[in-house]
Amino acid sequence: MLPHRRHGGLARGLLAASVTLALLGSGASWHLARERDRLLADEGARLRVPATAMAERLEEGLGRWLTEARRLAANPTLRAALATPEDALGQGREVLDALQQRAPELTWVGIVRPDGTVQAATEGLLEGRNIAHRPIFRGGVEGPFLGDIHPAQMLDRLLRERRPTMNAAPIQFVDAAVPVLAPGGTMLGVVTLHIDWNWAVGQREIVLAGQPDPDPELLVVDVDGKVILGGGPELAAAPDPALLVNAPARGWVVGPDWLTATARTRSVSGHPGLGWSVAVRRRVTEVLRPLQRTRLGLAALALAGAVGAGLLAARHAPRRTALAARGN
Repeated sequence: MLPHRRHGGLARGLLAASVTLALLGSGASWHLARERDRLLADEGARLRVPATAMAERLEEGLGRWLTEARRLAANPTLRAALATPEDALGQGREVLDALQQRAPELTWVGIVRPDGTVQAATEGLLEGRNIAHRPIFRGGVEGPFLGDIHPAQMLDRLLRERRPTMNAAPIQFVDAAVPVLAPGGTMLGVVTLHIDWNWAVGQREIVLAGQPDPDPELLVVDVDGKVILGGGPELAAAPDPALLVNAPARGWVVGPDWLTATARTRSVSGHPGLGWSVAVRRRVTEVLRPLQRTRLGLAALALAGAVGAGLLAARHAPRRTALAARGN
């Protein structure tokens, strides 16, 4: 009888340990899933803050440049420079240079005649040259225009000659332009602004300065899914364009490798905008790192519970068997 009782106690102990382990493991899995969702939701909400802030800064800047272009288009001195170019050229340039002094982000500002000839410009750059083939002029003729980031072409060499201390990094602009119209609607010319892309770089630095260490990765992506800010050799992988298209306008999504908060730029000053998206992201493995400690703790708890239940069942099994035998 004793060996039988021993084997019975062992069997009951193993059964109790298995059942307890299964129950505690199921509870632990449920808790881990809840904790995973919480960590992702908390971090997604946190990343959405800088994403929205960056999108709003870009919107505000683009709107400001369009408003500035409209103010120039209404400026009597500049209108006179277009109407009587021979008499008002110097005065028109003074107005543009004064604006550039107030807003150094404006690398070049020009007023252009209807045939595409630059009538007056900051520092006299490109005056007398024809830019009718350039998108900034063609877009400005049609109405308020914003042009996406592009490298300097006609201005690159001229700017470097005037500013020999400029670094060797490529000069890049975004554009703003509006037509200058006479009271009857006749086009007198176009006001054109080239905005230094370092303006956007500075906005990104300001937004990231308020983030806890380590900084998340903040990218600006154009309408085609190309990274236009925040890329470079350190960029692990560009966001999936489909992810950005399908993401909420201001929200966050979880991918296989990245938790990405997104914010799309909206229309500015009556213009539909450039369709940029801001993506602020962290690797999912980094976000879920605290889950490792929780997983280890729950595993230890489940194992201890299973061992305890098994020992308890094994200890009481012989007594129950003896009682059952007496009853028979």
